[in-house]
Amino acid sequence: MFAKSMRRALIVGAALIGTMLAPAAVAAETSAAPKNNVASAVKLSVSSDGSDVNRIVVLRCHPTGGNHKHTVKACAQLDQVGGSFTALQAEEPRACTLEYAPVMVSATGTWRGSEVRFEETYSNMCAMRVETGVVFDF
Repeated sequence: MFAKSMRRALIVGAALIGTMLAPAAVAAETSAAPKNNVASAVKLSVSSDGSDVNRIVVLRCHPTGGNHKHTVKACAQLDQVGGSFTALQAEEPRACTLEYAPVMVSATGTWRGSEVRFEETYSNMCAMRVETGVVFDF
């Protein structure tokens, strides 16, 4: 009888200790999570020279969201270059006219926990799309 009671006490004690340690293990696992699980949110803007119109959208990735019209594709393109806007390129290269109609773009926010700041001027919309793919196509 004593052995049976002792065994029950040990089982109950082990169960209590297990429930107390489980949150600590989860917390340690969460804090060591890789950066690729960190949400990204970037404010993108496009403005044309001589125009007061400034188009602005928010692109959210990991999970995808925001008001960008090509959210999934834009996030995929940024994932391919590790969030480096200077490394972006179009999926299919194409020739553009030599028309000079400057387009200014900017990006500010965070990408997988790192601050992002990008500004660039392209000679025209076509050149911008060739250099940045769908990221600034909204």
